[in-house]
Amino acid sequence: MTMLIGENSMKKKTMLAAFVVPMTAALLTVGALPADAVTPSSGHGGYVVVDPAAAQVTDQGVFYPTGKIGADTVVVVPEADGSLPNGLTTSKLQQLYGSRVALPASARGGSEATSQRVTAAAASNYAYLASSASSWSRSFAGPNIIGADAAVTVKYRFTVASSTAQTNAGQGLGYYRGYNGSQFGTWSKWYNLGVADTRTPGSTSVPWGNVSAQTMFRAKCATSTICSGSFSASGV
Repeated sequence: MTMLIGENSMKKKTMLAAFVVPMTAALLTVGALPADAVTPSSGHGGYVVVDPAAAQVTDQGVFYPTGKIGADTVVVVPEADGSLPNGLTTSKLQQLYGSRVALPASARGGSEATSQRVTAAAASNYAYLASSASSWSRSFAGPNIIGADAAVTVKYRFTVASSTAQTNAGQGLGYYRGYNGSQFGTWSKWYNLGVADTRTPGSTSVPWGNVSAQTMFRAKCATSTICSGSFSASGV
């Protein structure tokens, strides 16, 4: 496990950890506040595990309600089955960030994640395959990244298969905090990473912030019916 320090970490005594591959730095953005909203207080620390069953899918992305949490509280996004991201256990989270913050009833969908299952270690490069020029491929999982600093970003980089004439477009998943109506929480959103061809890779940094989750990538073909390549996600 590699530990990186964000720009403001020396004062906040926070840590940035990346599993398997190095990590990037990114800015956590906060959405506009509704008139009746209460701004989350800072300095609470600890961590909260969002409930996948309470996720709200919108045109803007996927919203995970957390309720009022501190600016320094790390948001853990579990796998779809409720297990913690690769390489994490409850004891490891407690060592890194302290006590777990309980979700309010309004942010739970029925069963708060408690599993400590650890998935297999990830490689530094990940293959992808797309078969359309009009719609995005399925999501391909990359390394898990733990960000404990609001300035953390994740840098995605992708290439096309060698000895081809492909030009592929890519998107990477990022996170930011904000509101969905009057509910406060964490948003996941797909960000455009540009295009890649045999001469030039696609590469862009996306917001991440105080989030522990698995990176995700998807692609679209521009010059062929079927296209492929590899991607990575790391910290700067």
